[in-house]
Order: sequence, then C-alpha cells, then structure tokens
Amino acid sequence: MDAVESVEPVAAKKTGLKLKITAGIAAVLAITLGGSSVAYGMYFEDRALPSVTIAGQDVSGMKEAEIAKMITDQAGKQKLKFKVGEKEVTATYAEIGVETDAEATAKNVLKANQSIWNRFTAYFNPTKQQVVTKFNETKFNDFLGTLEKTLDKPRQDAALNVNAETGEFSVVPGKMGEVVDKEDLRTQVEAQVMNLTSEPIITKIVSLEPELTDAEVTAFQQKATELANLDLTFFEGEEDITIEYLQKVGLISFKDAAGKTVEPKYDADKVREFVAKLAEQTNEEPEPALHNVNGAGKVLAVAKEGKPGWKVNNASAVADAAVNSLAAGKAFRGEFTYDKIQQKVETRLIADGAENLAYQAAPGERWIDINLSNYTMTAYEGATPVFFTDQIVPGANETPTVVGKFAVYLKYNVQDMRGTNFDGTPYLTKGVPWVTYFHGGYAIHGAPWRSVFGLGHGGNGTHGCINTPTGNAKWIYDWSQMGDPVVVHY
Repeated sequence: MDAVESVEPVAAKKTGLKLKITAGIAAVLAITLGGSSVAYGMYFEDRALPSVTIAGQDVSGMKEAEIAKMITDQAGKQKLKFKVGEKEVTATYAEIGVETDAEATAKNVLKANQSIWNRFTAYFNPTKQQVVTKFNETKFNDFLGTLEKTLDKPRQDAALNVNAETGEFSVVPGKMGEVVDKEDLRTQVEAQVMNLTSEPIITKIVSLEPELTDAEVTAFQQKATELANLDLTFFEGEEDITIEYLQKVGLISFKDAAGKTVEPKYDADKVREFVAKLAEQTNEEPEPALHNVNGAGKVLAVAKEGKPGWKVNNASAVADAAVNSLAAGKAFRGEFTYDKIQQKVETRLIADGAENLAYQAAPGERWIDINLSNYTMTAYEGATPVFFTDQIVPGANETPTVVGKFAVYLKYNVQDMRGTNFDGTPYLTKGVPWVTYFHGGYAIHGAPWRSVFGLGHGGNGTHGCINTPTGNAKWIYDWSQMGDPVVVHY
C-alpha cells in the first residue's frame, strides 16, 4: 500500500501556536525580569490581575475589600427607568428588589489569582467581570405590582372581602386585563444590574385571564363562613365564655402580605394572642385583708376580709389545642385551670379606745360621727372627741339620710339648693350657709330658717341632709378636710 501522509487539523495547529507564543512570552519575561517576576507574582497574589474590568471600570491592582466597596458605591447610585406603555417609573435597586453581592463578585475576580500562570498572562487576556446579583422575591413582586398599577386596563383577580360590621363574606368578581411579563422584566433587570448600567427598560405587557377565578373565591367564601360558624368556647372555672361570630371572623386570615386573596384559615398567631388575652382577662388579682391593730399589735377587728387571686396556668396549652382543632375545621371548647394566689394581710394602727366607736380611726385621724338614733354629731381626732352637738335634724321618713361610711368631698361657704320634694314639687332654698358634702347630694349645712333642732325638733325632717345651727355648720366646715371619713349610723 502507498504510505498515507498524516494531516494535522488546522485548529490544533493554531492552538498550539498560540500556546507556544504565550509560553515564549512568559519565558522571555521570566528570563528578562528575573527576581522582579517573583515580586510581580507576589504583588498580584491578593489583588485583581491586570486588564480586569467591572462595569467598564478597571479594577487592576485592587484588593478584595476595595473591589467590593467600588461595586457597592456604584450600585447605590444606580436607578433604572421603566417604560410601561406611555408611562415611566424610576426606581433604585432596593425599590426593585434586586441586590448586588459585592463580596461574592470580588471573590470571583480574585479566583484567577490562584494560578501563577494567570498572573503572568493576564496582560494578554482582558477580563470583563459581571456583578453577582440576586433577587428578593417579595420586594420584586411588590415592585411588579407597582408597575401594574400604572396600566390602563390591569388584570383583576377575584377577591374575598368581609363586612367589618356584620362579618359577612362577599366575592368581588375578577376580570381579564393587562399584566407585566415578570420573567421578561427579571431578565432585563438582571442584565442591567450585572453590568451596572442604566439603559431604559421597555416592559413587556400581556393580556391574561384572572389568576384567581370567581369560582375559586366563591369556594373560599363558603369555607370562611363555615370557619366563622364553628363553636369556640372557653370555661373559666364558673361559666363558659362563648366567642361571638364577629370575634371569630377577626381570627380568620384570607389575605397574603400583598393583599391577595388566599384560602381562608384560622390564623394561628391571632388565635394564640386572643386566647392569651382572654386568659388574662379571667385572672383575678388578690385583694389584701385589712386588720385593725392597737399599739401592741393585737388585732382588734378585721376591717376587710380580702380574697385570694387566681391566675390561669395553662393558657399556652389551651391555645395550642384551639389552633389544632380550628385548623382541622372542628369546634373547640377549652378549660382554663388556675393557680391560687394567697392574699396579703395588711395592718392598720388605730387609736387607743377607737375599737369601741362607730369607726376605728388611726391616731389623730379626723372623722365625723352622725348618730341618727340620738340625733348627735361628734367630731373626733382619733378616739378623742373635739366637737359635740345634739342639735341636728336628719332626713324625713320619706327622704331619709343615707347610712354608711362616706367622706368629705366638696364644700361651699354658701350655696343655693334646689331639688324635688317627696310629692314631686320642686323646691329652692337660697343662701344655705357652710355646706359640707359627704355623699352625692347629702351634706351637713346650716339651717337658719329652723329654730328647733335635736330630738324635739317636731318631726319636720330634711330632704336627706343634716341640718344644724349655723355656728355648728361653720365649725364643721372650717375643721374638716377633703377625704375625712363621715360615718352615719343608728
């Protein structure tokens, strides 16, 4: 056979030739530079190689932190302009929901430095590095919604609404309309951000049917109503607390963060918060007991019994059970259990001898004793009487003076008094002197129109006030202070 001459592919020859030339250049540089080549290689060990650009800017010789800062600074200045039909919208990267990863980009630039060969051949191999980008889907979707609001005929999904006053769910019909092509928008934005450019972006608009149909939302309406009608009850130790329909409606979630209708369900966080607040409302704070004691600490009387408190101890467990039951579409009845909180006992020092009086006063405490049995009025400081009179007239049988423990709360040196008689006729008494009110319209005051007071006053009682001679009324007015106890008894 004839010998066949081997033929070397042209491409292989060219590649080999290029490698030989590059290697030759590197060899010449190494021989020529000698020790300088070592310094050169070490210099670019942690710096961007020659002929590397990012977004048109030469970053040769920059360290990683410098590259990252340059990218961050440039990205912060960028704004993109979007043309939506005849309208324009301008937004920053942050508003669009796209981010530049400056650190990752800088690391990509320095990856080439790992090769000694790359360090010496970089001059002959210019590199254009693109910026690493990433999208925040939530913000990007929000921005997409912003663009679509500018459309003349936007698509409208069917939606579920609720009447805040009645709790009735209703369907808002959807309609076909225009939307911005999301993936086309993403591609255009990404291309601009990767190169830190700001050329106008022409959005692609398409016409689509509603993503959420009337039929789907009608089914949501039925489910939401069924959820709101589930029985939800909590037993608080004595009786059931039944949650009203409107309250349950407030616990149902049927919109996402963007306001779009989604399948209704009881919101677990809302249910837990609701149960926690309800449990707190059923708690009872302890009321301290009050014991009157003498100087030796001996209990003379229990002025106030007090009562223990109660605090729910299983609110979280009840809430979790409610969440699980409602999520399964089932009614729920939970029972709160309580820890008993023992009440404290407070003591009140009373004046010596006060245990035998109508009011057990503290030492020096001012108070007024009105005895309706013997028509007397006595002013005390502690257990010591400082004023006494048997010249009073209390309320008539038809309009008796109120009985109990009260306190001075209002005073007038003179006042016109008006009201209604027992028979329904009005009365007006002008210029009543030295008026000291102790409960509602009941007061101690002077009665200059009377000439007889005390047990022998003749049975002509008052409208409920305590009448006394003007001098007595002035003494009480001058001596008493706001808040002083007034004890009226038989």
